[in-house]
Amino acid sequence: MKINSYSTYQITNISKKETNNEIKKVDNKADDKKVGEVLGYGVDKDGFFTSDFNKAAGIPDNYKIHSDSLKSLVEQNNKAHIIGKRFMEIDIAKSVGNAYKVLSQVVSEDFLNSKEFFNKEDINNLPCGFEIDNSTFSVGKILQTRYDFEDYNDKNIHARDFQRIKGADTLFHYDGDGKMDMFPVHSDSFSQGYSILWDAKGDNYKNNQGDVSRGGILIAVLRNNHFLVEGERTYWGKMSGG
Repeated sequence: MKINSYSTYQITNISKKETNNEIKKVDNKADDKKVGEVLGYGVDKDGFFTSDFNKAAGIPDNYKIHSDSLKSLVEQNNKAHIIGKRFMEIDIAKSVGNAYKVLSQVVSEDFLNSKEFFNKEDINNLPCGFEIDNSTFSVGKILQTRYDFEDYNDKNIHARDFQRIKGADTLFHYDGDGKMDMFPVHSDSFSQGYSILWDAKGDNYKNNQGDVSRGGILIAVLRNNHFLVEGERTYWGKMSGG
């Protein structure tokens, strides 16, 4: 029986002596690009998941997701402090699938399929944020600019107790100066150790010009929106609701 979510993982590699961090050759006649497995799914020679992962995640085959990204997510969760570890096990396929549900509602499929890599101008022209129902991942409103996003949140915070009546999220991460950072690596010291702070390994999705693939856009959405990560929650994860 295939297990799709892992609290720990074993990587095997073609070559040399087998260790827990290497990829060993596997026999898979159905997909001749598959040279090994990471987190229970096939990977090609460059470390990208093969079509079995895309099928499990419910995402199109033209989205190439690098295994290093999701290894980082799993590792960060597993090494988090007790108050901060949100999952006993993370279902990486469902998590990426959740991110795709959001991305495909906020950004048109025509745009996402228009080219292999997207430059800075393309990405800056994407909607800034969205209103979402966290239980269904249904996007109710698209917020095109940073001003729209901030104005929306200002109007939906109760003036007396500053609690959100409705919530909006951004597609990508923005730093303290309001500058977009699709693949942040470091966060503020207050949050260090929490399982949401994983490294998306953004360089795996960039070409020589620094343009980003559609798979990179998808992973950036998952990296910025921790509520999309799915799996067996810890007690703290259930209590925190995130």
